[in-house]
Amino acid sequence: MSEPHPTDPAAGLAERKTALRRELLAIRARLDPAWRAGASATIVATVAALPELAEARAALGYAATGSEVNIDALLRTWLVNHVALHLPFVAGDDLGVAPVGDLDADCVPGWGGVREPDPQRRRPVDPSVLDVALVPGVGFDGHGRRLGYGGGHFDRLLARLAPSTPVIGVAFATQVVEQLPVGEHDQSVRVLVTEQGPQRPAGSGWPRQRGDRER
Repeated sequence: MSEPHPTDPAAGLAERKTALRRELLAIRARLDPAWRAGASATIVATVAALPELAEARAALGYAATGSEVNIDALLRTWLVNHVALHLPFVAGDDLGVAPVGDLDADCVPGWGGVREPDPQRRRPVDPSVLDVALVPGVGFDGHGRRLGYGGGHFDRLLARLAPSTPVIGVAFATQVVEQLPVGEHDQSVRVLVTEQGPQRPAGSGWPRQRGDRER
């Protein structure tokens, strides 16, 4: 395969994403851990009160890693309230989804050390069964666009949800920029929640186009 030409628009987009990703990750990493914990608690309380979650019976969460917004408290609340909690796991170039009944006993370190359903016990399900999806990101913008970690894993997973499934992004306010560089296959969120409250972006690209994939 030939290398991309320096003037290739796709190469330029990738370079802009990489530069912004590096900047936003550095900013997030510098946040005081105690502040991050308090902001995470505020975000969890805000997400829990969203109307999009009121009737949810099967929900996708994520196991926070590093300096991400920690939503473990919300995941445990879902389990107590008999919401079927699902977590993603890396399966090659894609993310699979499996139910989790105990956040501690049913999860093990997976790719990159991120907690995921134990491969010895997990029972993968079709993502279309989910009523709501809660996703992290490196960055978001005012249009609901999301910048991931660069592998396209979450974009491919979100494209497999039922078109009506609300996707909720969570991040610290410092991760929100005016406008992200995006490609045609990047997925958007319906709601973005930071410690400053929820936003429902106009022109967020909802509903998503099913089958989109980041190249």
